[in-house]
Amino acid sequence: MRVSAAIVATLLVATVAAAEVEIGGYLKQFVTAQGDPASDGPLEGLASTRVRLRALWRPSEGVSAELAYGISPRVQAAADDDVTTTRAGGAVYRAAAVRERLYPAPGEPAKTFSLTHNIDRAWVEWSLGAADVSIGRQTVAFGSARVVSPTDVLAPYAYTALDKEERVGVDAARVRYALGAFSELDAGAVFGDDLASDASAVFVRGQTYVAESDISALALRFRRHALVGVDIARAVGGAGTWVEAAYTLTHGTAAKDYFRMSAGLDYSPAQMVYTFAEYHLNTPGAADADEYAAASATPAYTDGATYLLGRHYVALGASLATNPLLASGVQVILNLSDGSALVAPSLEYSFAEDVYLAAGAFVGAGRVGGGSAAAEFAAYADMLYGTIRLYF
Repeated sequence: MRVSAAIVATLLVATVAAAEVEIGGYLKQFVTAQGDPASDGPLEGLASTRVRLRALWRPSEGVSAELAYGISPRVQAAADDDVTTTRAGGAVYRAAAVRERLYPAPGEPAKTFSLTHNIDRAWVEWSLGAADVSIGRQTVAFGSARVVSPTDVLAPYAYTALDKEERVGVDAARVRYALGAFSELDAGAVFGDDLASDASAVFVRGQTYVAESDISALALRFRRHALVGVDIARAVGGAGTWVEAAYTLTHGTAAKDYFRMSAGLDYSPAQMVYTFAEYHLNTPGAADADEYAAASATPAYTDGATYLLGRHYVALGASLATNPLLASGVQVILNLSDGSALVAPSLEYSFAEDVYLAAGAFVGAGRVGGGSAAAEFAAYADMLYGTIRLYF
């Protein structure tokens, strides 16, 4: 708790010390109920509170710094993960991570109550003419795909994560250089545990605007693997379209190199109505459910933030804002390899300024067994959830 007190004190001191400080944050409450598809037992519940404080400091022209700290008490079944922030891939890219769990203490068994915290942002940025240089814990994310982003392998969330508002902060040194009004060169290093090269990443990314299209190319080395990717987004008629693809060369393993691609479009057929469709190709996945377990042990899953187990997917979504305060929507992701589906309806209402209520569900459907492995989304736990969010 001494670390928590120090972070809060730092935020307070920064507020007093400089007029160019913006303080904000949020409080979120999540309540979920999950049903295990392999059991006829009762639903398992979770209650999780997330409090985040953020300070953005501008001590002088061209210099800015951000510090963000979050703390989360949680009550749920002792051995379960926090479904609100489920990530894809391996360990977070952090050179010196603070112990996340405050209670129970290290070495103690998991309990129904736990308390975790997270220093999610701690960076400084200098604007030096055409270049912006940032060092510290920050956001590093790529890609324009809506559901599965093949080039976003550093800190993506899984599809079923409930709280995706803030990207996971990673420890990085980054330089972004403006080549022109619509072109940029972006390069950096992302540091893993103890700055070890096999736990870290380096990248170079170029972005430009050509023929009414936003085009970017990425070269990334992560955990000894190499990725090259491209991302193209443009408007066609009244629709937005995107194609994002990445080819990964695996290192020091018998696993094959692999290719992932997402292509889709979104369109608003009427005011306050939004629709989208996306196809995803996932070559490290398996063609048959019996091969899912073996596929999940390959580098694409352990290092490369892949989490879908099949090869071909279609995601569809639609949302309707009946008025400025009320919005509803539904998304469906289909595994074309095994015929399973995951349906996600949602409803959100804003009953006061900066206060939101939301509810929804994730419901899987597909073959459940019968002598072979279950289809992918049939093995997902059905989940009902409710949230309240307060911003300040």
